[in-house]
Amino acid sequence: DVERSRGLGDVYKRQIFGPYGYSMITLIKALGWFFAKAPQFIPQLLIKACLGIFFATKPNKLWLAESNLHHAFPNKDLKWISRNARKSLIQLAETSLFSLITPFINRNNLNRYLSISPKSLDEFNKALESGRPLILACPHMGCWEAITLLPALVDGQGRKFSSLYRPLKNPKLDAWVKESRERFGFEMLSRRQGLSTVLKTLRGKGIVCLLYTSDAADE
Repeated sequence: DVERSRGLGDVYKRQIFGPYGYSMITLIKALGWFFAKAPQFIPQLLIKACLGIFFATKPNKLWLAESNLHHAFPNKDLKWISRNARKSLIQLAETSLFSLITPFINRNNLNRYLSISPKSLDEFNKALESGRPLILACPHMGCWEAITLLPALVDGQGRKFSSLYRPLKNPKLDAWVKESRERFGFEMLSRRQGLSTVLKTLRGKGIVCLLYTSDAADE
């Protein structure tokens, strides 16, 4: 049984770290580097072209988005619903692309991609002045990947920034993603460790960012 387990482990390692696994990671890094360096109109055109094909070949996906908006905003007309369904899907694609670009953002080019409104910054500073631990609740949509860049955007007054995340199945890819998200001082807490790590951060008056539309449980 021990030998069989070792054999299965070797097979599993080959599946993850084999040439295809490394090729996938290399491709992801290459695409991220390219889009980070390219003028912004290039990824925008690419997204619009890809989604144009997607809408033409998968009309049921667009219909689903329109149906959801119709139920959420029953008083809006069909033109408004159709326009915002397409806009929402475009923004979803942009968020996915931003996830590729994030590892290549540094303090020198950060302002090219992100900014915080004066009102939001003022509210954040007021919350810090309270002296209490903070929970920043973010929906799992929009530019949620940007929360890992907060330590480079605001003055946390020495407080620890952290968030729960789901580790990727590919250990090599997971290590790269985790490292890129933590390079500005943001701590990624594996949900496999449960909520104890979150409570520890809050007891230390840290700042915890939670995607409240995601389930933090193991099942």
